[in-house]
Amino acid sequence: MTIIAGAKTGTITIVEIIDDTLNESDETIIITLSNPKNATLGSNVVHTVTITDDDSAPIIDFNLTSSSGDEASSSKSIIVDLSSASGQDVTVDYTVTGSATGSGTDFTLANGTLTISAGETSGTIAIDNIVDDSLDEENETIIVTLSSPSNATLGNDNVHTYTINDNDDAPTIDFNVTNSSGVESVSSAGLTVDLSGASSKNITVDYVVTGSAIGSGTDYTLANGTLTINAGETSGTITIDNIVDDSLYEPNETIIVTLSNPSNATLGSENVHTYTITDNDSKPVVAFDVKSSNGAESVSSKTITVGLSSVSGKNVTVDYEVSGTATGSGTDHNLSNGTLTINAGSTSGIITIDIVDDSLDEIDETIILTLSNPSEATLGSNIIHTYTINDNEEAPGIGF
Repeated sequence: MTIIAGAKTGTITIVEIIDDTLNESDETIIITLSNPKNATLGSNVVHTVTITDDDSAPIIDFNLTSSSGDEASSSKSIIVDLSSASGQDVTVDYTVTGSATGSGTDFTLANGTLTISAGETSGTIAIDNIVDDSLDEENETIIVTLSSPSNATLGNDNVHTYTINDNDDAPTIDFNVTNSSGVESVSSAGLTVDLSGASSKNITVDYVVTGSAIGSGTDYTLANGTLTINAGETSGTITIDNIVDDSLYEPNETIIVTLSNPSNATLGSENVHTYTITDNDSKPVVAFDVKSSNGAESVSSKTITVGLSSVSGKNVTVDYEVSGTATGSGTDHNLSNGTLTINAGSTSGIITIDIVDDSLDEIDETIILTLSNPSEATLGSNIIHTYTINDNEEAPGIGF
């Protein structure tokens, strides 16, 4: 700078101050005098000119408010934008919520602070280590919320929801085994229903009960119903209660349980289970009620009772053979060898002898019945019954 002779002042001109659009700190221009000629330096040799910034702070918010990806995607970047570049570093805090679980269970991202360096217009919040598990589950969310910006103002789009789309199939549900059995003295039985894998959803499946056994407390207690397997579990149990240990000799009985209509699962091939109640009762004993009986030949028919020691749930048969002094085929009676059937639920049966009342004076005659070859029963001690036909004719007169 030159101050001309005779003058007391001179001017230093700052040619142009640029009015930019950059939000920045106030800036200074420092002018320092030195090396005077034909003068000496005074005390005020430094002058500071401050350029005061007149630009507003940029707005900071998310580029988008939502996005999604398959859980097979290992990471996801969420972009945070500035409305314009800034001459200052911009920071913004963020918090992480949502239905997905952090800390490496479903993903890795904790609460933190994002810094966008001066001159940049965006930054990235990275969701790392998204876990591709094998669990069938609902789609899960990671919600990131911005707050407390510095050198910026918070925009409207300050919440971003990232959805992790589940890529796992629903598990298969069916019985662990298709058949099982137990003696009727076992009071209850559990039928295991398995999942092919754990699920994060509650799973239900309906079941209907059929079979030869009778429910409602007669042989057992189990009605049609719905089984629930809670989230995280891999199996459930259908319980047959109050299996009745009766004293009835009977066929083995079945309880057939059929699965249908699953929710949050698909039905497997092993969807029918047959539980067999094994009878533990001995066969009844079959025998004549009494060893002998008699009647006049004027009695046209006679019934001989064959009894069981206890009622049976099966038809009982027993063969009988006819012998004795009386003549069959309609001469003295008409009973021939045969088979007696005692129906299930009955305790006895009868063998009927039709008697012929002839006019012949004769000795008393016998019909002997012998039991053999029983089915669904064992022979008792009274297997022979002797029926005596008492003659009812007077001896004939004799003379010339």
